[in-house]
Amino acid sequence: MEIIKNKTHDILRWSEKYTKTDMVYLVSGGFWLFIQQVSSLAIGFLINIIFANTLSPETYGNYKYIISFASIASAFSLTGIGNSLAKSIAQGYDGSFYVAIKESVKWSMLPSIILIFTSLYYFLNENKILSLSFLIISLIQPIIISTSLYGYYYNGKGKFYLSSISGIIFTLFTSTSIIISLLLTNNIIIIVATNFISTAIISVILYLYSKKYIVSNEVDPNTIPYSKHLSIVNLVNTFTEKLDSILLFTLLGGTQLAVYIFALLVPEQIISGFKNINTLAFPKLSVQSKSSAEKSVYAKTKQMLIYILISGGLYILFAPLLFNIFFPVYKESIFISQIYTISILGILTSLPITAMTSLGSVKELHKINTYGSIIQIILLGTLIYSMGLWGAVIARIIYRLIKIPLSFFYFRKYCQS
Repeated sequence: MEIIKNKTHDILRWSEKYTKTDMVYLVSGGFWLFIQQVSSLAIGFLINIIFANTLSPETYGNYKYIISFASIASAFSLTGIGNSLAKSIAQGYDGSFYVAIKESVKWSMLPSIILIFTSLYYFLNENKILSLSFLIISLIQPIIISTSLYGYYYNGKGKFYLSSISGIIFTLFTSTSIIISLLLTNNIIIIVATNFISTAIISVILYLYSKKYIVSNEVDPNTIPYSKHLSIVNLVNTFTEKLDSILLFTLLGGTQLAVYIFALLVPEQIISGFKNINTLAFPKLSVQSKSSAEKSVYAKTKQMLIYILISGGLYILFAPLLFNIFFPVYKESIFISQIYTISILGILTSLPITAMTSLGSVKELHKINTYGSIIQIILLGTLIYSMGLWGAVIARIIYRLIKIPLSFFYFRKYCQS
């Protein structure tokens, strides 16, 4: 085994002159992240099959509206604390973990207040399902928000195996709970409660376990200030990402929202599959100079484009077969989904944005997200109103394509400043 290990190490080092990448780091860290990603995608796909074949489109649309609105509410917490913490941990400030936890607990109260008022609004409008669902989420969400930072600590330390194992356990626990609830009932309130309660339980367990690895040490004074800047960016991003679901539900109802969600399902999972690259890149980029980061990002983006084109092409080819087998109720989503696949080119923005986040480029990140969000809000508002479901699809595609040159423009500007 030792001989095989040494030979593999030598081969990986030899390959670096062609890939221009630390292949030992990529394979060792990437293996665990790959296992987590595959398991998450597989379980997520299974859940969506069960959703598609147990709930009516109208009921599923209502469920997705609740989840989308809860995501927007959670964006008013300190969502940037995770990436800010990972940056501090990567630079050796382990003591920032507990500071981040305390601040996260404090800010988690704001989403709850928003959800309580939303619950009251729907109660007064005699919609008991939405009212009770939002009330349940308002009570549980602070626990989830304040105990979910362990993964960022592991990633900042480069302990990807711990991050991945925790992620797999999290996914298995929450997904099993949701699947059981779906097989037993089609009551949205019970399904929503199961989702959030199971998430809270496993988040607390994994957080308590992670404390044994955390050594309280020097605190980075920039962790909290930087997290507030990132949180503003995340707030705008989350709002614009979920705005389409809110508008479609409000204007067209739950059924059309369900058709839209399933059209986006696989392309969004393809996008999710590339996020491991950002996780692996973050600790490395956070300790590089601007010039080194610039060279690295441009080289890796070219390689990424090849995989994006192959993935998108294969999905467009096999989408009809996929829907006919697994989502027969949503055949209306097939052509929409094939067209939407163009949007996965937006993955190209991930590396420059990750680099700017890891290097602390606050001003440029704000500009990218401000301009991008203004464009997306205008597109969604006008196109959904005038074209309905297709308007949402076209708006998302245009936004993601525009964000590519926008991200690289400000990344280059930052690196040369």
